[in-house]
Amino acid sequence: VNVCHFLEAYQAPEKIILQVFVALLRTCQPENKVLVKQALDILMPALPRRLPIGESKVPIWIRYTKRILVEEGHSVPSLIHIFQLLVRHSDLFYSCRAQFVPQMVNSLSRLGLPQNTPPENRRLAIDLAGLVVAWEKRRQTEAKAAAELDGHIQNTDTNISSMASIDCGGGVAGPKRSSEAACLTNGSDDMSKRVKTESGLACLSSMSPGIGTSGGSISNIGTPGSIGQPDEEFKPNAAMEEMIINFLIRVSLVTEPKDREMVSMYKQALDLLTQALEVWPTANVKFNYLEKLLCSVQP
Repeated sequence: VNVCHFLEAYQAPEKIILQVFVALLRTCQPENKVLVKQALDILMPALPRRLPIGESKVPIWIRYTKRILVEEGHSVPSLIHIFQLLVRHSDLFYSCRAQFVPQMVNSLSRLGLPQNTPPENRRLAIDLAGLVVAWEKRRQTEAKAAAELDGHIQNTDTNISSMASIDCGGGVAGPKRSSEAACLTNGSDDMSKRVKTESGLACLSSMSPGIGTSGGSISNIGTPGSIGQPDEEFKPNAAMEEMIINFLIRVSLVTEPKDREMVSMYKQALDLLTQALEVWPTANVKFNYLEKLLCSVQP
């Protein structure tokens, strides 16, 4: 824990930071659970600053988390340890969620549906389903906001173009000669600006061979944030949507509200089911399990 406090406050060699992080990910013994959780919660917010992305599109600490999840996936304690980390620090993993969502969805039934599963495992499975739903809601919200912003920019450009055409086309009342003079003045100013712009772009092209004088090539310049979000457009496929919704239905039915914790999980599962159906209104819902359960009930 003290080492993580130091790494969070001061820059250290990246190799040492990565070694500490990997060691904490592999430590899932019950006797060390509290201290490991505390250390990871201290270190995680500092990882994006201490371990820069570099040439790879996926940060190295994300790659090692995915690697350990695959290597230790056969062990339920290791699986729970890493999934709990994902739930606690969901914002840090959002941009690279495509690395984890498939295994999260495939592990829902394993963690939450067996009759003898511990309550904390079932709670974690419900939290994982809720995390996937929350990530998808966030993606849809961001996509909607981006579309509205693009539409607003296009409308603004159209209005500016129409106003310019009215000014130079004689739409404004006034002497014809003055309007022609104004248009000639604007034309000369535009021509001078165009010459300056083209000369400036030519200088940029000579300094940066990858940038041309056309406007389309300038947009290809990478921004610092673009390389850090390789999976920003990821969305669960139809099979994943179906698995999540059917899991929430089944876990709601197998959870008996006999105590306060079970009542809380039951309500959480029903609430997430409502949200999932709103996020994926066209998802395929299977009622086979519900039909079998109703048929097994004695009249």
